[in-house]
Order: sequence, then structure tokens, then C-alpha cells
Amino acid sequence: MQLTKAAPSKGNVGFGLLVHLALTLMVLALATITLSSCAGGPKASVSVTKAPQTQSPPQNEPAKTSPPATVPPQVKTPPAAAQPQPVPKDGIIVFDQGGPLPAGVTLPKDTYLQPGEVLVTIFNADRFESNYGIGKILTPASEKTKGEAEVLQLYDVNKKVWVPGSWVITQSRPAVAEELKPGMLVLCGKLDQSGRRNYDTWFLGLVKNTDTLYKGEVQLERYPHHAQPVTYQWKVEAIRIIEKPQLRFKKVGSNYMKVP
Repeated sequence: MQLTKAAPSKGNVGFGLLVHLALTLMVLALATITLSSCAGGPKASVSVTKAPQTQSPPQNEPAKTSPPATVPPQVKTPPAAAQPQPVPKDGIIVFDQGGPLPAGVTLPKDTYLQPGEVLVTIFNADRFESNYGIGKILTPASEKTKGEAEVLQLYDVNKKVWVPGSWVITQSRPAVAEELKPGMLVLCGKLDQSGRRNYDTWFLGLVKNTDTLYKGEVQLERYPHHAQPVTYQWKVEAIRIIEKPQLRFKKVGSNYMKVP
């Protein structure tokens, strides 16, 4: 039996031509793109930044260092003037008790002590801190009395006692500001506010500083027994100069003890 091929229809032929034309255009487009990229189209660029390198100093050259900080010069304060210190002789210390008044200085009139009155020790007679009060000498010191004097203490309502004659202050006078200087041994008075002279007390003090003389006062130091020295301010009008006798001391710890 003989088979006869069917002739293609016009619709099938047109569709095939369209497919063939589309494929051809696609091939041409791909070829164009490939040629343009090879011919030197725009290229993406990548930049690489190198980190800066630290230059090390040559081996034979010392490394540079920062200059030292500038220190302002220090102003030196001059040392304070040293206070005169008594020089012991054979263990005995003698303080400066004053001397002649400066030229042109008038000694004030002493209206405190009456004729025959002296200053005698009241408590702790052998210590620097001992107090003095108004009294009278009943029996002067002599070889017969072994250097002791019998005195009348007005502070204890006319109490009679024997003390070394060299501890009785037989002559004293008011101090003047112009004569006071560091290192001087003076008497400091505590006067009874009610005016009862038999209750007045006097004690020893060592002048330490006269910078406040313009205020009418000076700085003094006292030496309590078995204690550290005490510094205080005192009015010049309540200070007396010891004229007689010359008191003598020996150093015991931080204190001074009287020597007959």
C-alpha cells in the first residue's frame, strides 16, 4: 500500500519562518555584545591603598626624646635668726637679765614695790615655774645661816619661811619695750583684779620673740615641771626686770632647776 506525504500547510510554513528569524536575531545580538566587550568597553577599577610605614631611626643615631619639663626656680626663704642660747659653765646656766637702758630711754617710776619689799618664792621654790609674791626679809642670808634667808610671805598671810638667799629677788624694776630682746629672763606679773597686792603673783619667763612690741606685748616661754615648754603672749606693762640677784639654773630634762 503506498503512503502519500501530506503537503505542509501555509500556516505551518509562516510560523517556522518567524522562529528561524527570532533565533538569528538572538545570535547576532550575542555576537555584538561579545565584540563590544573585547573592543575596550568600560572596565571596573580597583584601587589598593597601602598603609603608611613607620620609619625607624638609624641604628647609629640615638632616638629623639621629649625635652625635660622646665621647673621654675624655687625661692629660698632665709632661715629665722637663731635665738641666743645660754652656754652652761660647769653645768650652771645663767640667762641674760638685761643691762643698762638704751640711750635716750627714760626709766619709768616704780610705784609697785614699797620700801623694804622684795619678791620671794611662794610655791616650788627650786623650779623655773615657781611663783613669787611680795614679801620682806626678816633675817638676811649669811655664813651663819648657811646662805639661807628668813622671809615673810605676804601671800600666805604673813607666813615665815627659810629659802636660799640667792632665790630672793631683792631688786627689780618695770621693763621698757626698748630693752626687751630674745633670750632675756624676766618676771611676768598676774595682778589681782581686786587690787589686793598680797594676792599678786609673779613668775619667770624667757623672751622668745619681740615682733609684737608694737602691740605693747612680747612672746615668752615658760618651763613647767615634767612638761614641754609653754609659749604665751604678755603685756610689757606687766613685766619686770630682775636686777639682783643673778639667778642660776641647771638643765633637767626639758626644764630648769634653780641652783643656790
